[in-house]
Amino acid sequence: IATAMEEQESGEQPPAGALQSAPIRHIVARVAYDGTDYYGFQVQPGAPTIQGTLESSLGTFTTLHRRISAAGRTDRAVHGRGQAIGLAPERAEPDAQVRLDALQRAWNANLPPEIAIDGALDAPEGFHPRFSAHSRIYRYTVVQRTGADWDARSPLARRYAAVQSRTLDIVAMQRAA
Repeated sequence: IATAMEEQESGEQPPAGALQSAPIRHIVARVAYDGTDYYGFQVQPGAPTIQGTLESSLGTFTTLHRRISAAGRTDRAVHGRGQAIGLAPERAEPDAQVRLDALQRAWNANLPPEIAIDGALDAPEGFHPRFSAHSRIYRYTVVQRTGADWDARSPLARRYAAVQSRTLDIVAMQRAA
């Protein structure tokens, strides 16, 4: 817009036949999910995935953004919190300036309860969730059940932790980390 205004003020015009394109808005969002019932993050034919669900729900209320890019992929039944995803529109449209809070609300309204968008920002030119990441944190939760409580039920551990009935070698685990 500023360039067009400068051209009007200076009287200069773009060459005949030159295409005028609107700037493309890139958006980065944070997603959290319980991946228990999903086959990982990345789209896989015939299997429910986090990316597939995000893209499908996005398509219910907009045609501008169709594909997302992610900071990383996860395996089946892995959960994520604060994972960065990027949205770049397939085409530039000058009137496609959606409010980010409205995007987040509409997206969450169309997502299943185990997936949520917990923030969205305008991303700088050239931003990519995977290659622009400064760090990643992986957390593994292991519940050790030995002795008299080896068969005790733990409803939360069932979905969010690995339950081990044998004694863990903490020193070896720390050396390997």
